[in-house]
Amino acid sequence: MTPAFVVLAKSDGESLADHVRQCLEVADQIVEALPLGEGEKASLAKDLHLALVLHDLGKAAEGFQAVLRAERPSWDGLRHEVLSTFLA
Repeated sequence: MTPAFVVLAKSDGESLADHVRQCLEVADQIVEALPLGEGEKASLAKDLHLALVLHDLGKAAEGFQAVLRAERPSWDGLRHEVLSTFLA
């Protein structure tokens, strides 16, 4: 059986799923520390979660993954941030 393809976030092998999970955890810690009411915190956390889930989605592109895996030298000037914004 072939192992599942892991979408990377960084060339050091960090997966996109782990990267997003860590971002969500940090966001939750920051929101919890803010001097806001529980309703405001919940609303802010919801918005932050959506933004964080989408913020690096462009890194899943085949060309970007090839660069992270050192299978090609560049992504021809394309930016994952622009693709992430388009997808969002």
